[in-house]
Amino acid sequence: MKYEDFCKQLELRETIPNEKNNLIAANFLLKYLQTIKEKELSYPTGNPIEDLLYEYFSLKGTEKEEIFIKLLNDYHFKYSMSIHNAIYYLLATPREFIENIDPLSWPGMQNIKRDNANYKLETILGNIEVYKASQIFSKTPSYHIFHKNLMGECYERTYDFLKENTDYLAVLSYMPNFFYGGHYHAYLEKENQILDIASNAFYPSKESDK
Repeated sequence: MKYEDFCKQLELRETIPNEKNNLIAANFLLKYLQTIKEKELSYPTGNPIEDLLYEYFSLKGTEKEEIFIKLLNDYHFKYSMSIHNAIYYLLATPREFIENIDPLSWPGMQNIKRDNANYKLETILGNIEVYKASQIFSKTPSYHIFHKNLMGECYERTYDFLKENTDYLAVLSYMPNFFYGGHYHAYLEKENQILDIASNAFYPSKESDK
């Protein structure tokens, strides 16, 4: 298989599931509006997944949240994807930090406790312990990598780090989307530790990355 063939297969494995994922999200939102007897969403963006998330952000903590969560469960919503995204925004570097997106607002997130670079997350799937990687590696020669764009650049940043730290292994995983299918994601492993550099996350053990 040539590199071009691999890229086509990669697109096929991600594009088609993404289209179906959006379709399910659109159906979910229609069902939600019918359930609460409303005609419009609070913050429509034109993207079904973004519409779903912004709607949830706006109603979390209100009486409508219970209705929304019940529907998410009926549609087999993958909370692991939501929590993974929450960690992205929680640990974002200053250049990628978005102030108006609260990590606690994501579906499945329950509580966050911070002690310097250490974060303890309580989620619907259990407890997670994670460190802000840019602080953990701030005294190392590879710290310059964390000044680059991290979000959405898992392949590039994993490769950058691996070139300078050959004691790590690059791992390619297939992670679930919110409703259907999945997408590829690259991260690094060393012994029992995980460095998910795209989310600026360092997990001291595989057991802490749930």
